[in-house]
Amino acid sequence: MADSISIEAVTEEQEEPLERQMFQLTDFVGNHNKFYMVELWPAPDGMVRLKTSWGRVGSKPQVSEKVLHRHHVDRQIAEKMRKGYRRIDLHRPELVLEPAGEDQKPLPRRDPKVEQLVEWIYTEAGEHIRSFLAVEIEALSQAQIAEGRRLLRDAQGEYSSYRSAPLERSKKLLAATVQAYYNAIPTKLPARLDPEQVVIEFCKQFSEQEDRLLQLEAAIATIKVQRQHPGFDPYETLGAEIIPLSQDDHAHKSLSEYITGTQVHGYALRIKDIFEVRIAEERERYERNSRGISHRELLFHGTRNQNVRHILRQGLICPSTPAHGRMLGNGIYLANKSTKSSNYCLSSRPTVPCMLLIVEAALGNRYVAPEMALLNEPPIGYDSVWGKAGVTRITPLHALMNDEFVVYSPSQQTIRYLVTFEPGVS
Repeated sequence: MADSISIEAVTEEQEEPLERQMFQLTDFVGNHNKFYMVELWPAPDGMVRLKTSWGRVGSKPQVSEKVLHRHHVDRQIAEKMRKGYRRIDLHRPELVLEPAGEDQKPLPRRDPKVEQLVEWIYTEAGEHIRSFLAVEIEALSQAQIAEGRRLLRDAQGEYSSYRSAPLERSKKLLAATVQAYYNAIPTKLPARLDPEQVVIEFCKQFSEQEDRLLQLEAAIATIKVQRQHPGFDPYETLGAEIIPLSQDDHAHKSLSEYITGTQVHGYALRIKDIFEVRIAEERERYERNSRGISHRELLFHGTRNQNVRHILRQGLICPSTPAHGRMLGNGIYLANKSTKSSNYCLSSRPTVPCMLLIVEAALGNRYVAPEMALLNEPPIGYDSVWGKAGVTRITPLHALMNDEFVVYSPSQQTIRYLVTFEPGVS
């Protein structure tokens, strides 16, 4: 029997492959940032139908399909491994096919505003993932993401060590860790790799990398079934209860007044809709929390639309990576001015409104920070930190113009509302 047959000879085709494997080669010195993916379907006479996709991460892949013996596939993979490619562990969504017919349960009917909001949330998150990741199915495995998170922590520590003692061996160790990270989390990089510049840019974006890992985890949690599953319900897999508020509702009027009454940056927010939000586990943690409950406030938190999917899955978290603008350490930052927080809101498409969160926070006894300080918790005897307008100094000659409040435990806050808005002219 021949080692391979023409692809036209195989007429029966499954939509999802029986097996999918991906491999990555990122090598700064050799200017490599390439992926190689194989997908296999069973074929007659013990053969397999092989689809291979390869190319530079972020570019249009080259694709080849043929039918051949499995041992030829294994030989190709072994050759890639000898060249330095690393295996990428992919998430395989659970395949649940409900039988079509009268017994099939229709998806619940929901408010059209909620359905539109969920569509925006998924689209914004998915588009962002596709903008940097090589994996078309949007989901690396949890083990692969955990490896990326470990390498990110290692890179942070090595970067801190290098800054305190800029030795050549420390520099090489950091570069090797960054390269290993990109081998674990295939990411679009410049066409010509300047190793030193790639490392510098990576270290400037520790927080962005952390957000990306959270986005990928949310993709795993929400893409639990394949696309052909007729009962797939994006709302259910999002993980949050979302209820639109009528404009006649007292809460809608009160929140609208709060938003419009705290616009101080020379522009207005044109409110489209306000949604009540409940993330079950996050709300339960907040209700069990006893710290800071002597003083609670509704405050604003701004974020890019691409982050909303993973935020609605688990709530806000205290980041572990440093970032520009976190002048009071790695906590959850909140504001009492709507436009202070809306400055951090961004939609990737002009047709999609921005999304602003309104959070109830248990601030308790607030420590007024006299100046910038990289804190991991409030000083003893306090429950939160207040960057106070006109008091907290950001330079010897300048103080904050607007209040900022920071809690260092996610259980001290809960998301109550999500506001969709468009920036306007005041």
